[in-house]
Amino acid sequence: MGKRGYTCAEAMNYLGIKRRAFEKHIRPRLPPPTPCGTTHVFERCDLDRAWDAYRASRAANGSRALTR
Repeated sequence: MGKRGYTCAEAMNYLGIKRRAFEKHIRPRLPPPTPCGTTHVFERCDLDRAWDAYRASRAANGSRALTR
């Protein structure tokens, strides 16, 4: 069974992107993370949904996918 919750650093690693791209393109598409102790947890399904929405918006604008 795969992991369900991701910290911010783990979410960026899961998506394979760096902090600036995450904060600019993905985080605005995510619901607020769930506080758990001293960390905040993002749901994998929300990360997948935000990534799919980001890719769809790039395709709609005629942009190529990120290559870096």
